[in-house]
Amino acid sequence: IDESISFSDYIKNAPRKLVTDQDVYMIDGKVVVDHIIKFEDLQNGLDDVMQKIGLPKLSLPRAKGGTRKKKEHYSKLYDDETRDFIASQCAFEIERFGYEFDDQRD
Repeated sequence: IDESISFSDYIKNAPRKLVTDQDVYMIDGKVVVDHIIKFEDLQNGLDDVMQKIGLPKLSLPRAKGGTRKKKEHYSKLYDDETRDFIASQCAFEIERFGYEFDDQRD
């Protein structure tokens, strides 16, 4: 990881696929999959899908636990510009899943 670049510069210059994965489940702005699972509910969502298709449950590994050096609230990484950028790039997910920016910057 290049720690010389600021979070703001990284977010604004990252390839779109690192900001949103809409190209995986949408075509021409329309959802083309049967089920979308929120990452924060991945195990439960996977359990539901596996049950629907008649397969046994799978246990997911914890692949990224403990990777962040600082455990600050995510909102402290954002300024108004990066917050607005993410809001525009991820508008579908924000609206669909009812996400809100929990601002704890002060």
